[in-house]
This record gives sequence, structure tokens and C-alpha cells, in this order.
Amino acid sequence: MSRYAKRGVTKEELERRIADAGGMEEVLWLPKIQSDLKKIEFYSTVWFPEQDYEGFIMPDYEIGFDTLENGVVVFWTAAGDIDAEFPVAFCVYVGNDGSLRAYIPKDGNAYDTKTKSAFGHYGEEEGGVEGDELEEVVLDEYNFDMDLLRKDAGNRILFKS
Repeated sequence: MSRYAKRGVTKEELERRIADAGGMEEVLWLPKIQSDLKKIEFYSTVWFPEQDYEGFIMPDYEIGFDTLENGVVVFWTAAGDIDAEFPVAFCVYVGNDGSLRAYIPKDGNAYDTKTKSAFGHYGEEEGGVEGDELEEVVLDEYNFDMDLLRKDAGNRILFKS
């Protein structure tokens, strides 16, 4: 299902809207953002402000502002419980109603498609992956692919005609 972005939003406007909402830490608590993020289970209120977060490296992920090929301006970020989960990548943008919205791309992301949750969110007894297997599966097989993330987001976040 397509998502719709407001036309004409610049990087500066998106940056201002995020700041006006209290920064990314507060944006993640907005009801529409929480609703957008609930399709994948993860600790969505624990934000990763940098690519190297306390030694946890996300080498293939670019946190920050970006313009998709279709012209939609987004802010790429990731969230998750650093002690238990591999982060889930998503972007924040201005929806066609003027509110901040979020989108979690499937293509290029690193989450457990079997449990629809962040790797590490559920333990092995719940059908998830943890421990040494978590590191092996995620870091070796599933790390973020920015090209695929951008393509997926560009195909789903559109301008209304």
C-alpha cells in the first residue's frame, strides 16, 4: 500500500518539523509515528543518533537526511534496544496531511521476517534468533542495504497526483 508525502517539503522544513516536535527522541512518541512503526515489533522509542552507537556498528546504513529518487525528502534513522536487538531501519517524512510519518522498508532492512520483529526481540523459545546465531545471522547475512532501502521507500512513499 502506498504512503503519500506532502509536495515541496525541503530538507530544512523536515529538519524544522523534527526540531519543533522536540527532536527524534520525541518524534518517536508521536501517535502517527508509533502507528506507522507497529508493523514490526521492536523497541521503537530507543533511537540511534549515530552510525556507531556505543560500539554497535551499522556499517552499511546512513543516518540522516536524504532525497529519494522520486523527490521525497526523508530522514533515515534506526531504533531498537541496543542490549537485546539489532536495530530496525526506517525513515521519517512529512505526510500529505502535514504530519510527520514513518515508513519501515522491507527490502534492504535487517529484521526477522518470520516473527515480524527485530532480530533479538524474541528469544529462540519464541521462534526468534539470539546469542551467537543473532550476530552471525544479522551481521553476516542481513545487514542494511541502503540502495534497497531507498528503492523500497521510493516505491512506497509517493506524491498524490
